[in-house]
Amino acid sequence: MPFTDRVQVYKQEDDSRGGNTADDEFGGPSPINAQEDAIESAGLILQDSNNRDEKVYIDRDGNNLRFIDGNVTTPKTLLELSQIGIKKVEEDQSPRLGGSLNALDKDISNVKVMTNSSYNVISNPSASVNIDWSIGQRQILNMNQTHVLSFSNPIGPCTLTLLLKQNSSGSNLISWPSTVLAPDGKLKIDPNPNSFTLVALTYIPGFGYLAMSTRNFKPAVSELA
Repeated sequence: MPFTDRVQVYKQEDDSRGGNTADDEFGGPSPINAQEDAIESAGLILQDSNNRDEKVYIDRDGNNLRFIDGNVTTPKTLLELSQIGIKKVEEDQSPRLGGSLNALDKDISNVKVMTNSSYNVISNPSASVNIDWSIGQRQILNMNQTHVLSFSNPIGPCTLTLLLKQNSSGSNLISWPSTVLAPDGKLKIDPNPNSFTLVALTYIPGFGYLAMSTRNFKPAVSELA
């Protein structure tokens, strides 16, 4: 961020963003005096070497602290903080995180759409394969021999999908981790060349992976129950 050539700080002097003049969002030049009453709101003007102004102001509404954009006709609250954390963030079509998001023991509610653009494909696996679920909850294993699987890092409790695809030889087998539980202890795999088996897993901490497999997929046709 470039350094600014000029910084001006003003306080607000009335309830309408300090407007003792109609054309000054910050209520006209009114220097902050530490000996006066506590300031409810303050405006900040940053001006660069090209004389471009960036106007923001900080406002306290009860226990909430607001950062407001003063460069628009209608003031816009960019960020609102309360005693319990962030209360409001202006809508962003492409939000980005600089690190991991940890909600601790709180729920993330009102999630409208969650998408995953692709499966994680394990293309040329060795005999021992670790499925790292932190990479993705949907993974494809291109089988080329008998594989001994291990699972790690489930974002659990969660539902997971593992697609097993036979190679042109077929008849490759899977040795499952002891944490995988299946009806009657069996997960059937389609042995035919180039076939695939869909394994749906539900991870429950303390229980393990509850799994069911589906195979023999064919083009669907309508059929009455």
